[in-house]
Amino acid sequence: MIEISDEKCVGCGICVCLCPIDDCLTGFNEIKVAETCIDCFKCVHGCPVNAISAVPIAVGNDCAAI
Repeated sequence: MIEISDEKCVGCGICVCLCPIDDCLTGFNEIKVAETCIDCFKCVHGCPVNAISAVPIAVGNDCAAI
């Protein structure tokens, strides 16, 4: 799962261009992640201001990092 920091995001749109899924990352100056995200993390690695991060998801009683 990915998370975008509204405080760090500058709205450059690079993440939208890098995403292989149409309409996964949407918005202008405030990028939102859709449920169609496949967690490829191209946006995480390509963000020039490190506004996007991979966050762990809860799986049962454990926490699995993606």
